[in-house]
Amino acid sequence: MNKRILPLNSDDLEQVKEIIIKEWGSDYVIVHGDIIHPAELPGFKIVDGDELVGLITCMIRGQECEVVTLNSFREGEGIGETLLKTVEDYALSQKCKTCMLVTTNDNLNALGFYQKRGFYISAVKPGAVDESRKVKFSIPLVAGNGIPIRDEITLIKQIA
Repeated sequence: MNKRILPLNSDDLEQVKEIIIKEWGSDYVIVHGDIIHPAELPGFKIVDGDELVGLITCMIRGQECEVVTLNSFREGEGIGETLLKTVEDYALSQKCKTCMLVTTNDNLNALGFYQKRGFYISAVKPGAVDESRKVKFSIPLVAGNGIPIRDEITLIKQIA
């Protein structure tokens, strides 16, 4: 098969929205207390033939690019890493100096993944997910790995 990296466009809106609902429990996420609709954000996808195998969304604020969602639908093929690098390149083209993202305390795989790629923990907001749960009731109390989901962890990477 032939993997291609493509920017998201308006034709992708419904498919991205469906994926966000499936993967994140609704068509929005809550980060920093803000409701964000990832399907409406810039981003990139990786397709293998006609199959979508990865998706990333981001937003630019000033000189900072925030990764909002990252989904790889095949483990061990470098899809997540490729998408992350693509967003870093996009951020540089938009004159950003940093990339950042927020994950939750239970997401041990994500914490390891991002730190291995040059991100570092810059902030921990205890109880932030408890606050988000007041708006988005579908956020589980406990992750599949048994860890209570409570805190937001911000990771950052200098890119320029």
